Amino acid sequence: MIPLNLISIIHMYLCLSFGLATASLIIWKTFALNTKYGEHGLMKLGAKRMHPKYIVCRKPVHRYLKTSFTTESRANGKAS
Repeated sequence: MIPLNLISIIHMYLCLSFGLATASLIIWKTFALNTKYGEHGLMKLGAKRMHPKYIVCRKPVHRYLKTSFTTESRANGKAS
């Protein structure tokens, strides 16, 4: 039978080695992103994921142009 003292020592070293390995991985990945993307690598990577792949335009183009001209004329004080 394994003594409880030995089990607790093995458990302690297992937890320490796991923590050291994960901390090293996080630091290594941070420096790798810093090299790849520059000073703000993590923010740029997150922004790339949140950026839409394409913009959906459901209105015809003349509707956008018509709206922009009427708002400009109203801003200048002219009634349409």
